[in-house]
Amino acid sequence: MINDENCFLEKLSKLKASLLEPFLMSKQPEFEIDPNHEFKSKEKVYLIDTNGYDIWEAKITAVDGNKYTVQLLEDRKHTETVEGTERLLAWTRANTKICKEQDIRRASNNKASSESDEAEEDADEEEGPDFVDDDDEPSKGKKQKKPSKSKKNASKPSKPSGTRSNPRRGA
Repeated sequence: MINDENCFLEKLSKLKASLLEPFLMSKQPEFEIDPNHEFKSKEKVYLIDTNGYDIWEAKITAVDGNKYTVQLLEDRKHTETVEGTERLLAWTRANTKICKEQDIRRASNNKASSESDEAEEDADEEEGPDFVDDDDEPSKGKKQKKPSKSKKNASKPSKPSGTRSNPRRGA
């Protein structure tokens, strides 16, 4: 009986770990760190997040002794002053690969969460107390949507034969 419980618990923990693995950052990536690299102003770098796992594309905007002011490339409004180079990584092939993998993971997580949010919003709209089924009656105060004009369906007038698409310069 105890052996069956242990086996069940072991299988359960393995299943739990496999399901949570994409969401948990179990091991820290192996960043390429060059201790001799000298960071300069206007240099593209990777900024290690305070969690020690995520890295973000950034640019050094100012250097003041041992303090570096960095600006995220994704969010130009976000600037941060970092003391020392412990959280700065050189723009190398290995670090770029890690950053791209993290971007893909973040995008898939954001897509999954936005899809679940949209599903919840749709459910709220349909089940809400103010839901009225008025498909047969035109709504008062709301404008009817006009069908969009597609440029793909519009036919272009044909050009006379022998004409160029771009006239010659200086002619």
